[in-house]
Amino acid sequence: MQLNKSSFLRCLAIILLALGINLSCSDNPIVETAICSLALDSLDFGAVNTDSTKDLSFTISNIGAGTLSGTVSESCAEFSIVSGGGAYNLTANQTRTVTVRFTAPSSIGGAIFYCTIETGNSICSDVSCMATVPYEMVCSRSEERRVGKECRSRWSPYH
Repeated sequence: MQLNKSSFLRCLAIILLALGINLSCSDNPIVETAICSLALDSLDFGAVNTDSTKDLSFTISNIGAGTLSGTVSESCAEFSIVSGGGAYNLTANQTRTVTVRFTAPSSIGGAIFYCTIETGNSICSDVSCMATVPYEMVCSRSEERRVGKECRSRWSPYH
């Protein structure tokens, strides 16, 4: 069986529609698909002392032709989104920079904290975060002060 050009194009259009690809009636049919690109998929805050904060950022980019939509969110006590959080709709070649803050607790040292920042889109991976709060020596008596990793008396000749 031989197909003429018109029959072939009609069959091709039916197959493409069945695959979910919609062709426009222009000379240059375009299939618009969003493509997510993350500049970083993890943030390592390193060591952050108690009662301190540290900010790091990552970027979500749409390197495709369609619209990339989602909602950036987190639900971790020690991590917060400072900017770039919430809903986004990125058209072709647009970016969204998200800044995440780690706030070290004042009463916990010697701990590692983890969090996942959700990008809210299945084609974008989530961003994992990690921070360490090192153990800090606390001098127990009012006449002592901390010198490096030691507590010394205030009247010590070493201060």
